[in-house]
Amino acid sequence: MAFRPHLRRRRGATTEPLGLAPEEGAQLRCAFSRIIHRLTDQQLRLAGPQLLRFVQERGALLGIDVAEDDEPATPSGYPTLLRDLTDPKVTVLPPASLDTRIALLVDLLQLEPQDTALLALLARIALFDSWRSLCEALPFRSHHVTSAVAAILGGLSIVNVERRLEPASRLLRAGLIEEVGEGEYEAGRLLRRVARLREIDSSSLLALLVPVAPRSTLSWEDFSHLGALRDMALELVRGADKRGRAVSLLLHGAPGTGKSEFARALADRLGWDAVFAGESDEDGDEPSRHERLAHLNILRGMTAPGVRRLVVVDEADDLFQLGASGSRVRGTMSKLWLNQMVEDPRTSILWITNDPRELGETIVRRMTLAIRFDLPNRPVREQIVRRQALAADLPLDDVSVRRLASLPAAPAVLANAVTAGVLSGCGVDGLVRAGESILTALGKSVVHENSSLTLYDPSLSRADVDLEDVAQKLAGAPDRSWSLLLAGPSGTGKSAFARFLASRAGLEVAEVRGSDLLSPYVGETEANIASAFRRSGDNGAMLLLDEADSFLFDRQGARRSWEVGMVNEMLRCMERLRTPFIATTNLADRLDPATQRHFTLRATFEPLPPSTAARLFQQYFGIPLGSSTTLPEGLTPGDFVVVARRAQMLGEQSCERAVAWLRQEAEARGESKRCIGFH
Repeated sequence: MAFRPHLRRRRGATTEPLGLAPEEGAQLRCAFSRIIHRLTDQQLRLAGPQLLRFVQERGALLGIDVAEDDEPATPSGYPTLLRDLTDPKVTVLPPASLDTRIALLVDLLQLEPQDTALLALLARIALFDSWRSLCEALPFRSHHVTSAVAAILGGLSIVNVERRLEPASRLLRAGLIEEVGEGEYEAGRLLRRVARLREIDSSSLLALLVPVAPRSTLSWEDFSHLGALRDMALELVRGADKRGRAVSLLLHGAPGTGKSEFARALADRLGWDAVFAGESDEDGDEPSRHERLAHLNILRGMTAPGVRRLVVVDEADDLFQLGASGSRVRGTMSKLWLNQMVEDPRTSILWITNDPRELGETIVRRMTLAIRFDLPNRPVREQIVRRQALAADLPLDDVSVRRLASLPAAPAVLANAVTAGVLSGCGVDGLVRAGESILTALGKSVVHENSSLTLYDPSLSRADVDLEDVAQKLAGAPDRSWSLLLAGPSGTGKSAFARFLASRAGLEVAEVRGSDLLSPYVGETEANIASAFRRSGDNGAMLLLDEADSFLFDRQGARRSWEVGMVNEMLRCMERLRTPFIATTNLADRLDPATQRHFTLRATFEPLPPSTAARLFQQYFGIPLGSSTTLPEGLTPGDFVVVARRAQMLGEQSCERAVAWLRQEAEARGESKRCIGFH
């Protein structure tokens, strides 16, 4: 007698304890029936116990009752038993709400309609315990979905499934499907997020996939210091769009120099939406490299006619580090593909990085345009401060605006300083202190230009030229490509005169030191030197180089080739001057002889004569030098600045103490101990 199990079909279906809706129960029953009639007898004999256990555990959902003792006596009985449970004529069910959401996603991303079934299958396996149990009961011994599992569960062609799961397929590049092992796949985070949504329409799904960035807090005029490249970027994007093309633009420079704000300002100027690729994951946390690239690929694919969207990729260098530890990008996105993505972006993309060298030469040379971001000049900084203060309802007069804008700070630092002033209620002093604190944290020196300028008087410095006459003539010279070499002992007023001259000429000072230019890497010091000259030329600032002997020393004493290259680069830059350049040195005798002809003018500063020293004493300490008081010889203006600051901090008003401190400063510098004064 043939084996006949005691089975009872249920006419209805109830929801799964884990929350499976009735419409999803119908999808599960359809999938189970399809599986049973596609598996071979051998496969059913192999997987029979697991499949029967699935029926016993999910019977309420499948509409089937199976007693626990209804298992066949031998494995050969499983094919008949399981096929008797299902209808071989599986009908096509109407799509459930999940299918509708997936179809909406497929349409919005301009995928193939055949992708819907595979995505819906992976979404169900990710969301529903019953689908995962069914997947594990199959005779393929896999904890994740393989091509074979997907084909049999979804009733799909194995050839089509394998094509859609190829490493370079759009489904994997868009992050909708992720490869979790060799030939094993699961739903990506975006797919899971869309699948979990209860109600969604095309507009809300579009907002999810394409989060539009807020408008820039800066205006187009705030980026005038970028020069012609600012407007060229605008015309490039606009012109490419008119011709149905797209361009890749590189924005690079130090953090906080306004690259992201410019990206949004450019979109505002175009009247487009700025969309930052992969800013956060579905939980608002930092996305992985794989998720950022996936979102970028999605945005590149959403290029419907008439859509005006500017894609922005911040920290772009992170995306091109394919060999990074733990990265899953290599399997789906090759270096060649990334190069092609930059060369043919499909939609205009702004790539932002602090250092373009991190991208690699193959990436940079495929950019249509590259814009370097440096600190804006003072007029632009004043505009930024005024606008930020107005937006924050913080009244600032012109003096206060100029005081804050005197800080050599990026737009972001200035904006944060205004915010700090509003929140703290500390007034202008609080704004300046907040800005200075950030600059100090960034390792940048803060020069209080206003205080130094009010104290500096060229007649109180001693040099072999008439400093007042030099300042007047150079400030009025129509040709600004002049250069000065200021030599002399420390403290004699070389840097102070340079700033005084810049103020007289209406120029901002771009000050660089050895630590700003020297690099341990071959060729990088030369690049830093060229960059410093170029930036000052672009911004119309006066370049001030302290300790110039470190870069213009006599090449005959060089021991290494890079030392000669460094001096050569400095001389080449001086020959191509586009803006004033002043170099200071305490060691003029060590300079390369060729440097002498590269300077328009040379001035040697010396210690103060007795009469000038006496005048400075009265100016700084408020008392005349008595006839019985003597000053040491060889004093410099810098000595008075240091001692006056010390006396103010310590509340010292003694004339004798001030003279003693001045003598210590002169002796520390190796000057003579002879005294000068009136007897």
